[in-house]
Amino acid sequence: MARRDVQQRWLEMMAMGYVLAFFAGPPCETYSRARANEITGINIRPIRSATYPWGFGSLSLREAAQVLIGNILVLFVLQAAAIQAAIGHFACIEHPAEPIGPAHQDSVSIWKLPLMHQLCRHSRAQLCTVEQGRYGAPSPKPTSFVFVGPASPSTTLKKHASKHCARGTTIGLSEDGKSFQTAKLKEYPQGLCYALTDVLKTWITEQGQIVAAEEPTSVALQYVEAFKQSLDVQTERMGPDFNPAAQAI
Repeated sequence: MARRDVQQRWLEMMAMGYVLAFFAGPPCETYSRARANEITGINIRPIRSATYPWGFGSLSLREAAQVLIGNILVLFVLQAAAIQAAIGHFACIEHPAEPIGPAHQDSVSIWKLPLMHQLCRHSRAQLCTVEQGRYGAPSPKPTSFVFVGPASPSTTLKKHASKHCARGTTIGLSEDGKSFQTAKLKEYPQGLCYALTDVLKTWITEQGQIVAAEEPTSVALQYVEAFKQSLDVQTERMGPDFNPAAQAI
């Protein structure tokens, strides 16, 4: 999905109305708050911030590669969601919730991106935040979703949530030292999978009849074009490690 030609084909199919719905969770490894916690013997550090959401200008080759793949997929998902919003189809983007409080003012989050703010202003978009610990995860893990399409996704999500939330897991290495404690949180708990499926099912029921249009409307095209212009502006702010238009330092 990070290949330009593959992305372009998917975006074209979406614009023609042939993609009814999609769920997407761009890689969160470079956004994780766990990077700010030092672990003895492990060389992992923050490589993004609220000031530099596309990545720091000085990175190792491995870090630059991680940031690059994350940026490519985040930008693709935002374009796809904008198209789905424009033609009236379904989209869902998932990512860890934005950290709250004075200590996290400079913490990075895709929810702070101007492009995301623009998407969330669309009349078909709604932002919801849940605790995965209420759906069977071993940790609270606050997670946000922006849904494009459904009338009341938060109501559907709440139906599947437990009143009790898991207390949490520690940050660091496992007892055998072979994996990170947070690795177990990468998969959605079964309860959350059911909830997300129900959101899509409810949206399909709300539609009554769904018709795939061969050509998007003029209004839809105008919306996508405006979003692309904002996208171009944001792309120019990426650092030299992963912006082909930037000058080498």
